[in-house]
Amino acid sequence: MKSLHIHSIFYLMALVLFSCSDDNSTIPAVNNSLELSLLSYTFDDKEPASIDVTVASETTWSFEVDQSWLIVTKTDENTVHISADENPEMQMRNGNIIFKNEAGTTNKIVLDQLGRAFKGKLIELPEFMTKEVRMSRNGRYLAGMTVKDGKEVPLFINTETDEKNYLIDIDRKLSPSAVRAICNDGTLALNSSAVIGFLWKDGISEELKVPEGGRAPVVEAFSADGSIMVGYCKLKSENGLLQYYPVKWINGEPEILQRPTNSAKGDPLRSGVMIRGCSDDGSVCYGSEWGDLGVVYWKGNEMRFVGGEFFAPEKGWVIAMTSNLTNISPNGKYIAANVDGYSYPTKINTETGAVDILDTYGGIYLNTVDDDGNYFGYQYTMTFDGMVFANDSNEPTAFDDWATHNLNMLLGANRSIQCISSDRKVYLGYKGLNSINGPQTIPFYIVLDE
Repeated sequence: MKSLHIHSIFYLMALVLFSCSDDNSTIPAVNNSLELSLLSYTFDDKEPASIDVTVASETTWSFEVDQSWLIVTKTDENTVHISADENPEMQMRNGNIIFKNEAGTTNKIVLDQLGRAFKGKLIELPEFMTKEVRMSRNGRYLAGMTVKDGKEVPLFINTETDEKNYLIDIDRKLSPSAVRAICNDGTLALNSSAVIGFLWKDGISEELKVPEGGRAPVVEAFSADGSIMVGYCKLKSENGLLQYYPVKWINGEPEILQRPTNSAKGDPLRSGVMIRGCSDDGSVCYGSEWGDLGVVYWKGNEMRFVGGEFFAPEKGWVIAMTSNLTNISPNGKYIAANVDGYSYPTKINTETGAVDILDTYGGIYLNTVDDDGNYFGYQYTMTFDGMVFANDSNEPTAFDDWATHNLNMLLGANRSIQCISSDRKVYLGYKGLNSINGPQTIPFYIVLDE
């Protein structure tokens, strides 16, 4: 299955990353490698915490620090202790620790420190490096799959308390393989290894109901109050093929929604159509064909197939929607999409029906959009720099500049936003690193002060 958004980053990262321990414990050295248990960290401006980083190398190693405000001490043959002075400046500052061993292998840790202008907290999540993270609409909960004690398990995070809970007690028979969505009350929608969806909360699992003849249901999003879930399941089509059908659950009861007869390119549907997400009240849903092509959205039960209307074979254009679950505004008015293959940002207004393809800005991928029509994404560079199309503007602005003027956040260009809570107090994003190991991303969350 083809994807253009954050999935493409994850697949690229997987080619260049090594596995990090979930507890910064000892990591093995391989050949002449020099491995670090942590590649990135952000300190607070006042009373910054200190961290320990494990270094694995078969030969003797040393390090250099490029900023005087970083205090680094080698505590034993495999560990360095890192702390930072308080930051007296308004803006964020950056530093690096470069490691090198006798074999000539190098590696580095990228360190940021928040400035005094920032009012809130920013927490990086190295446990989810190269992995997807989901956030509840209220921003209170995050979850995703990570490795704990050699086993892949869901990690559940409370952004109010920063408490992390590895869900190792989920029934092994269910074998969760992916976190698809989180409800505002903390209920998780999970996929099992058999790609069958189920709900989980407080140690209790619940199977999803499916339409008659259906199988393999998957929930992709909850409404704010949890009464509506959206996703898809498998059913036999009119021609007898097993395909995906869009499903909307209301108070747990499933309903099949209308789907296009043909693909965005006019061919018969090969695999079907799925719902990817919905508005806060669940009245507007969006999705795509299985191959991510041809944006579909539903208002109530009325369907509009945007991809089919805007297929331009003379240009090779197909409007695409990846399997991101964050591409709709909470009020359901806006949808963020892209043109397949060209990566042209595409803005969709579900109230007016307008579709605006910004074909002068190839290479900018849209991740999400807020209730004011601010479209957030990233530019495909070595550091995946964040970009914003603000309100009605079709001109991109660097996320760092937008955040400086709108949120009093001075963060740096190499951060992009993936998801925003409905009240715009919590942001989930990714920090891009152009490290020695190649381009990499670290998830982070921001909680703004009240």
